[in-house]
Amino acid sequence: MADTAKRAAIATLVVGGIVVVALALWQLKIVLALLFLAFIFAAAMRPTIESLARRGVPRPAGLALHYLVLLGVIAGFLWLVLPRALDQVDRALGDLPQTRTELGQEAERATGIKQEILTGLQRRLKDVPSG
Repeated sequence: MADTAKRAAIATLVVGGIVVVALALWQLKIVLALLFLAFIFAAAMRPTIESLARRGVPRPAGLALHYLVLLGVIAGFLWLVLPRALDQVDRALGDLPQTRTELGQEAERATGIKQEILTGLQRRLKDVPSG
């Protein structure tokens, strides 16, 4: 009987430990994902940094060059895409009302998703304290 109790206790501790580790990993999933992404970036940059090092460029300068090019690509993408996206959103929404009464009138006239958005906005504005 004591042997069975000892096995049950060990099994319970093992299962409990696995559950605790799984919950800890679940809580740290963002950190682990960022760490995994960092390893991917490092592996992708290494061949080019080594190639630059063979040509006499110091490794820190090669790394800085990589990050500058990455930031430039992101900035160029945003420079090309953001104005068009903002213009499309502005055209889709049209002239937005400025006061609560204009908002109510526009919500009554609008249809579809615009009406739902304006009605939801109107409901949320009722909870905002007045200045």
